[in-house]
Amino acid sequence: MGVCCILPSPSESYSIFTGSYDETLRVWDTGSVSRPVNEVSVSLGGGVWRIKHHPSLSGVVLAACMHNGFAVVKVDDGKGEAMESYNKHESLAYGADWYKEKDQKPSLVATCSFYDKLLRLWTPGTVFEL
Repeated sequence: MGVCCILPSPSESYSIFTGSYDETLRVWDTGSVSRPVNEVSVSLGGGVWRIKHHPSLSGVVLAACMHNGFAVVKVDDGKGEAMESYNKHESLAYGADWYKEKDQKPSLVATCSFYDKLLRLWTPGTVFEL
């Protein structure tokens, strides 16, 4: 299966995140790329098409998981956990991003889907520790 997206970690200069068609979010150490440091199965029935790091919380990632919605994933200390999913779009989960103004709580998320051409704004229900 192929890689859909690659994103450097904003907090760890030697780490990169990848999302792929096999429904897996992986964390890689650029000093040793023979195998991933961490592998997180988002388990939402679709490939990880797009990933975005939270603007202020290290290790929190928003993932667009193609055929079955979006996921908020926490990656920390060699473990990964899908904390929340969002499935209110009716077509291919295509794009996602965080929006956060200075001192804004909670975070706002924008997600879009491909065939139905929808943009949705939502607030994750997951409580994040700052």
